[in-house]
Amino acid sequence: MYSSSQLSNSRDFRGLTLVLVSIGGLVVGYISKDTMLFLLGDVVFLGILYLFFVRTLPPVLLMNAFFQWFFFHGKLIDGLFKGEFVMNLNYFSKTKEDIIVLGFLGTAAFFVGVYITARKVPIVSFHDIKKFANRIDIRRLLRSYVIIYSLLFIVGNFIWLFPGLSQPLFILTLFRWSLFFLLFISIYFQKKYKGALMLIIFVDIIASFFSFFSHFKEVIYFSFLAYWIFYFRGSFFSRVSTVVVLLITFYLGIYWTAIKEDYRKFLNKGTGMQAVLTSRSESYLKLFELVGNVEAKDLDKGYDNLIERLSWIGAFDAVYKRVPSKIPHEEGKLWWTAVTRPFKPRILFPDKKGLSDSKELNYYSNLNVEEKNTSISLSMMAGSYIDFGSPGMHGVLFLFGLFCGWVYAKAVKWGKYPVVGYALTMPMIYMMQINENSINRMVSTVLLYFLVLWFVQRFLLTEFMAIIIPDLAETRPAKPKVLISETR
Repeated sequence: MYSSSQLSNSRDFRGLTLVLVSIGGLVVGYISKDTMLFLLGDVVFLGILYLFFVRTLPPVLLMNAFFQWFFFHGKLIDGLFKGEFVMNLNYFSKTKEDIIVLGFLGTAAFFVGVYITARKVPIVSFHDIKKFANRIDIRRLLRSYVIIYSLLFIVGNFIWLFPGLSQPLFILTLFRWSLFFLLFISIYFQKKYKGALMLIIFVDIIASFFSFFSHFKEVIYFSFLAYWIFYFRGSFFSRVSTVVVLLITFYLGIYWTAIKEDYRKFLNKGTGMQAVLTSRSESYLKLFELVGNVEAKDLDKGYDNLIERLSWIGAFDAVYKRVPSKIPHEEGKLWWTAVTRPFKPRILFPDKKGLSDSKELNYYSNLNVEEKNTSISLSMMAGSYIDFGSPGMHGVLFLFGLFCGWVYAKAVKWGKYPVVGYALTMPMIYMMQINENSINRMVSTVLLYFLVLWFVQRFLLTEFMAIIIPDLAETRPAKPKVLISETR
């Protein structure tokens, strides 16, 4: 039996801690040249911490909220370090301040919606998480993870050969992070096989650099999500080490940003395709060559480009200048298309058009992004503005937040055990990116995740848990035998 409270009853970021962080935010905001914008961002950030900061809950919601908040506050932080007004960074725009205000308010509206439907999620104590993790047979779980990872590494790219099933299959592959979470916490609690865990993380990082879009940061993100419950009980050295790892990850991001354009041109042999056309050995040799040739000026440019990538509001800014002055608000057209699209299978609707993010973006922003070489989405934030304008956009973002929070709560509930439920929420780190993905992709992805989640808990979860926790199989009641005479 587990003792638990609820997310709404958490007090991990309240009282004196809240006061001290608020004072720090006021001081830094006063230093910034965009004081009022900075303080608005501080208020939203404090609200995020107040709602989602829990020491024994993997910070899936917290990290999602942080990254979406950073899309707008990152510009202000960059301006603070450079001593510049935000409107002068990267490009001059008188509307940039308006976009940042709308972004903060939209982010707040969405995640308040998430909180309302997720606030009753059970929060389990550290002791109970440990008690559950100690029941897991690490060797069986480790063997299962390695088998699944190897299969995905070998055949993962072939899922796109099945157009009707490719998206659900892709969502299903994301649940390997659920296994990774269980493996990570079990190893840390039982203090076994840490070497194997480090090897898995290292191999994942190295293998990711062979892809066109390097995903080296993903395994570090999920390691952080799993390590979160240990961080606050760790030694001073372990806490400092965690911060160092995060800084190294950011530094790797700067390096990758500095070389990725040249590296991608080498991988696709100048064709412009988003594909790897070189051998693995050739790719790694080129990668090491590019890294060795990086200079200080390249790193400075890489830093600027990385911050711009993590906080790129240029598309929303361009949209804001054209809608409604040159293109009228769509009055819900984009949202209606996104909500109805998943219920129109191509087999029944052969005229259903494929998604073309860049074309949609170009129409509303006039940015002229080339679909052949890249694909940039019109974000859900910008799309909601196009549909309903500055007041109405926050309402629809709030409603979608309610849905996402409900799905999150369902994942925890369907896990049957809170720790397993936490593990099932891991794929949602990809699914609340309201400033990166279009309305079409966001709605479809969250809906598909919910359907795949139902499939996993209905047909796979019970049997898998019996494999990794032997005493579950032993205590499972046997199916009653029906005698022939009883059926007459």
